[in-house]
Amino acid sequence: MLTVAVAMAAVGEATAKTEPTLVTRQEIANARRNVARYDWAKEILERQKKACADWVKQDDETLWRLVPDQRIARGIHLNSDVGCPKCGRGCYKFGNYPWKWDSWERPWKIECPNCGVILPTNDWTAFWNSGRGADGRFDPAKADRRLLFNTEHPDPKDPLHMWGVTDGTGFIDEDGNRFWIIGYYCHWYWYAIISAVDAMSEVYALSGDATYGHKCLVLLDRIADLYPEMDLRPYGEQGYYNSDGGSKRGRIVGRIWECGQMTKLVGAYDRVYDAAENDPEFVAFLSGKAKAAGLANDKSSPAAIRKNIEDGLIREVIRGVCEGDIQGNAGMHQTTMAYAAICLDDPVETPNALGWIFSPSGGALPRILVELVDRDGVGSEGAPGYSLGWTSWLGPCAKALNRYRKWDGPDPVRDYPQFANMHKSSYLMTSLDKYTPHIGDTGSTGNPGMVNVSAALYFEAWRLFGDPLYGRIAWRLNGNSAAGLRGGVYDAEPEAEAARLQEAVRGLSEFALTSNNLNGYGLATLRAGKGANQRAVWLYYGRNIGHGHSDRLNWGMFYKGTDVTPDLGYPEYADGKWPKRGMWTNNTISHNTVIVDARKQDGNWGGHCRDFTDMGWARMADVSSPNAYGIEEYRRTLVMVDADEEDSYVVDVFRCAGGRDHVMSFHAAAGEMSAEGIEFVAQDGGSYAGADIPFKKGYDGPEDGSYRGSGFSWLHDVARAKNPKPGWAVEYDMVDTWKTFPEGADMRLRCDFLSPVDEAARALGDPPDNKPGNPKNLNYVLNSRSGENLRSVFLSVIEAYAFPSRKVKSVERIDMGLDPHDFAAIGVKATLQDGRVDYILLADDGSKAWRLGEGIEVAGRCAVVRMKDGRPEKACGVGILRIRIGETILNPALTVCTGSIMEFERDATKPAWIDADVSLPKGSALAGRMLRVFNDGERDACYEIERIETTPGGSRIHLGRVALVRGFKDRSDYTKGYVYDVSKGNLFEIALASAWTFDENGCVKSWKTNNGSGGR
Repeated sequence: MLTVAVAMAAVGEATAKTEPTLVTRQEIANARRNVARYDWAKEILERQKKACADWVKQDDETLWRLVPDQRIARGIHLNSDVGCPKCGRGCYKFGNYPWKWDSWERPWKIECPNCGVILPTNDWTAFWNSGRGADGRFDPAKADRRLLFNTEHPDPKDPLHMWGVTDGTGFIDEDGNRFWIIGYYCHWYWYAIISAVDAMSEVYALSGDATYGHKCLVLLDRIADLYPEMDLRPYGEQGYYNSDGGSKRGRIVGRIWECGQMTKLVGAYDRVYDAAENDPEFVAFLSGKAKAAGLANDKSSPAAIRKNIEDGLIREVIRGVCEGDIQGNAGMHQTTMAYAAICLDDPVETPNALGWIFSPSGGALPRILVELVDRDGVGSEGAPGYSLGWTSWLGPCAKALNRYRKWDGPDPVRDYPQFANMHKSSYLMTSLDKYTPHIGDTGSTGNPGMVNVSAALYFEAWRLFGDPLYGRIAWRLNGNSAAGLRGGVYDAEPEAEAARLQEAVRGLSEFALTSNNLNGYGLATLRAGKGANQRAVWLYYGRNIGHGHSDRLNWGMFYKGTDVTPDLGYPEYADGKWPKRGMWTNNTISHNTVIVDARKQDGNWGGHCRDFTDMGWARMADVSSPNAYGIEEYRRTLVMVDADEEDSYVVDVFRCAGGRDHVMSFHAAAGEMSAEGIEFVAQDGGSYAGADIPFKKGYDGPEDGSYRGSGFSWLHDVARAKNPKPGWAVEYDMVDTWKTFPEGADMRLRCDFLSPVDEAARALGDPPDNKPGNPKNLNYVLNSRSGENLRSVFLSVIEAYAFPSRKVKSVERIDMGLDPHDFAAIGVKATLQDGRVDYILLADDGSKAWRLGEGIEVAGRCAVVRMKDGRPEKACGVGILRIRIGETILNPALTVCTGSIMEFERDATKPAWIDADVSLPKGSALAGRMLRVFNDGERDACYEIERIETTPGGSRIHLGRVALVRGFKDRSDYTKGYVYDVSKGNLFEIALASAWTFDENGCVKSWKTNNGSGGR
């Protein structure tokens, strides 16, 4: 591991760096040539010029004095609880960090976007300057406190004379609330400074304009003077909020966001490295300032100034990463270290610093890629908004290492196939080419958007890895075209890449997503339809820790371009101090799942997939997670059935066994909700926790991130109905919150509840109120049961439709001769508007025959039979032993294949395979089916079969480029080998799917099973 002593050993010695290394001189020459010949390259240059226009026109003295020092506080909030001292939380409808400011038009002032109040009310610029010495640093003790008054109310007798006034330590209102006005401004002002430095360096690299290089270096040198003393800890201890993960650590900003800011500054210095030569005016100014300010660092030559920047900034960044003052989410600080080390280009320090990235006690990159990134390529933070961001942060690190010619150590691009797999998952999670599910701290309440997905990103992944899949995705996302796709501005021939992609996809079919199960992550997605008729249902059984929510077995639906069951998404603030996050937004109750014993779910890695099958016109996902509550059963099964080419409905079965209280929570998109077959009686005040418990009251736990209670008090405007008769329904008349409805459409969602419950309730729940565009509230339905050793079946049927074109006429539960809360078998009859009737069966014992009606008898795990005019039209199922329809008997040759593992591929860098002790259909007969391994249960082990090869002892099941590795045996010593998700002797099963169609006489017309197909 690189120690701080090694990292700083060269301080005081001559710099070893002699050239740009993050972007080479040849690449800079390429960029300038590209600007001369391509309009898009010129646009990049002009955009960067505009970004730093106000800065580059300042004289050197002004720029030098504009940089704040350590004595000016930094914080990301004014007051996260109260908001604005004048209008309160009204400002938050404009975003998390809503205050407006302009460092040129109105320096050291911020304006509330809601009420327009401008703070501070005193002239803080004058106060700041009055306390600055020759070295430019601020000393509050020397500042003129006579300047601390409201300039619009100068009379000391005026009641507003001191309102909104601050000396930098915050304004305190009459209620004792402190508002960190200057800290807020200074935090975001630093962002402006760093962005200006970044833009200036880019302009210099693209144009060679010495003015931009000169101004950029003035700012970089001044930052290097001040950076060694920058430390956020004193301000964290005073109560300032920052992006520090609760550590109170950071340098200029919180240690998480510091990664990005320092990566920008390091890259900027590398780009303007050559600008320091042949600029005597630049040397004279900085040398003169150093003498006047009494600075110890020599600035009498370009080499001396470079050394000041490398010592005071680049090496300080390396030191900050090593000591944990610069540390973010996975990939962030590793990238910052890679950039700083490669920029430094020192023969001793650089290899040491790059080695730190891979060290178990340092950046631990092998553990991240092998253990924390699941086999689907998703990071361990739960929320796609964070976990998929690992690609964005690890990507620059990997690319920098891959192209640095002096590094001969590990290379993620070359040595870690997991890194390549990370690029797939972002797109595989999406639906309708429009949405990534808002799982955990991701997105707003229903807004469209895909996380880490774009044509440009997949084009770049295709260029980096050469995987044809990435090229096909890029082509699709770019409108089935390569037009406009190109390499980067620093490439020698950036426009030649589009023609290369066009040739690569020639003759290949258009890539389109079908149903898929990301078992490593824990997300099953059922998809149907094409074009404007695409629809999808997702079921989540993955991480409910980190930036995940307590939302195991939560589900959602996308229909006709709209998120019709939106998750609440990103909370007001993703920290442990914010009450609403822990008590409501990330609590179990706010999601479409079941709450057991009035408390939040336990946090752990994930649940288990029992089955996942796409049967063509119907598809099914069956997942469980008893570890969410430590109970006997906690399981959800969704069956998505196509009514026709345009619409589908969903049968939802939630089985819960254990505990004494079960509450099924359900909500759809914003809009009016009407009820049918039930009468709700309004509760007089209070919350869902009770008429005597106020809204938002933490009656069953602390009001902060440590809260583990029910969250019931965050549901308001409650109405209740005792013992409602099964068969009642609610219908949502949804509003077009995000302007995603088809033109002129009246979008509805109906939910029929088919299980007996002790009580049903309706209530309102509020999404985060600082996300612009979020609805004010959503209508929730809560079905509850209570009793000792409770067993519950919550059965419902959900249909989204464009009014008045509802495809389902009625639904009812089939009497299976069982208690309604018996898990053994559940049947549903759905009658469509055109008279066709669907019979759906879900059974735990696939060998027992169940009668569904109309002469239908089924033995199987899951079956869907469609009847028309008393005759079968089509049927499909999973694990089907037998279907009898009248006199017709359907007997698939194979139902469920079982066996045990004899051996498996142990090398994590190679395609995975498992040797089984049974003979299986060879070739691609079982391609796409799910191999379910019964392992130790710590993590799930379900894999999609690629092909099967016959072996002397049985069969080799090929699984493609997935990892069977769970992690390292010893996290402090990677050489001791791996821990695997599978073991020799583990049993497995493959549940097989079957489908039939019938002619107008009810005779079999065609059939398809996993060992063949046929027809007449």
